[in-house]
Amino acid sequence: LVLYQQLRQISVDPRIEVRHSALRTLFTALEAHGGVLEGSSWHQVVNELLLPVLDDVSSYASSPSTLGADQPLEKHLGGASQREPERMLIHHSRNTHAKQWYTTWETALQGVSRTLAVFFPSLSLLDSAEGAWLRFLAHVEGAAVGGSEGVAGA
Repeated sequence: LVLYQQLRQISVDPRIEVRHSALRTLFTALEAHGGVLEGSSWHQVVNELLLPVLDDVSSYASSPSTLGADQPLEKHLGGASQREPERMLIHHSRNTHAKQWYTTWETALQGVSRTLAVFFPSLSLLDSAEGAWLRFLAHVEGAAVGGSEGVAGA
């Protein structure tokens, strides 16, 4: 579970590519190897990994510093020796930090939802299942109320 925790930590990296790669790797690994986990391990995965990922990502996505970062992003192309470096425009749907964090929130919510759905028979047997389910539903409600249209649809 140490590797999963490391992926969780980098799921809030400032670079969108790193965040999304970490989340995709985390959810793919859980889906591929979740069948061998026992109850105590699933308890840790749900309560110390999946729900905290949603806590972390939703917190970053809805923080005032992120929401205030609506300046369009541009990436510089070429070397530092150029007088006027060329700039690559980013698609309007992902061209601000806030929009990129909403995309990360959407990715995290979809991944957690899919993982919970795939392993629901095992997860429903946990003593902490009801509390975990209520926390997850609170995240879904928060996404519907406070997220972007894409997050709400996740």
